[in-house]
Amino acid sequence: MPHVDVHGVRVYYEITGSGPGTPAALIMGLGGDAHAWERVVPKLAESRRVLVLDNRGMGRSDKPAGPYSTSGLAADFAHVLDAAGIDVAHVAGISLGGMIAQEFALAHPARVRSLSLIATYAKASAETKELAESGAERMVTGERGGRDFGAMLAAVNDGSATLDLFKAFAFMMPLVFSPAFLMREAAYLQTFFQRSLGYGISGEGFAGQVAAVFAHDTVDRLGSLHVPTLVLTGTADRLIAPPHSRFLADRIPGARFDEIEGGTHGLNMEFPDHLAEKLAAFFAEHDAAPAAGLSL
Repeated sequence: MPHVDVHGVRVYYEITGSGPGTPAALIMGLGGDAHAWERVVPKLAESRRVLVLDNRGMGRSDKPAGPYSTSGLAADFAHVLDAAGIDVAHVAGISLGGMIAQEFALAHPARVRSLSLIATYAKASAETKELAESGAERMVTGERGGRDFGAMLAAVNDGSATLDLFKAFAFMMPLVFSPAFLMREAAYLQTFFQRSLGYGISGEGFAGQVAAVFAHDTVDRLGSLHVPTLVLTGTADRLIAPPHSRFLADRIPGARFDEIEGGTHGLNMEFPDHLAEKLAAFFAEHDAAPAAGLSL
């Protein structure tokens, strides 16, 4: 399977499908890797090539010490598209992936046929940061620098503290999925986590991605996005609440807001059919390039 070298960091990607539609590129969120899209890709790949990747810090990509930034991760993504020979794509990202997608679209608007921002935000709220600090207190051990979230991340990055990934995922799972899904899909989730272990997981890589999540801020730049945009959320998202998505849709010119009723943060795994259907329809709607000079 292919990797691309980005200034000494190897980033993994794979491509499925061969249909005539404009290629789609899907960007995964915090702590996830390419195979977290496995319930969504088959539907999309019926009509086009679909690219997925492991962001640096996770999966089969390298895991250098952080902190990372969403603009830096977007630069990684651009190199992946170059290596895959994809000049223009439907770009979709979930959670952290949606933040990376925002930065990519702002930096490379001509390469974005459409933009889909799923369960994501323009900037972390005070409530989101408080939730993260609560989780970090449970999962970071060592010289943490007190309760301050930034100090805890810095301590993980410099090696004076350790982030327990098992505790991290145990903390996040009830926020990402519904209790019914966690019970019904326990065997699948265990297998999924074992695969992630097999690829190699890194506390430093996870902390690097977390730093990117909380440094992300596109609030004052969203008005300059002029690509067809779908903003999608689940009405029951406990990790990134729906008002964050409404804010994005209100600030991005011409953006379309949509919801999945009862949807959780983990739409790609718990509501994959709903998500794939909405993405497939949006991609098909915008497969044709806009006419020259047309303002979107």
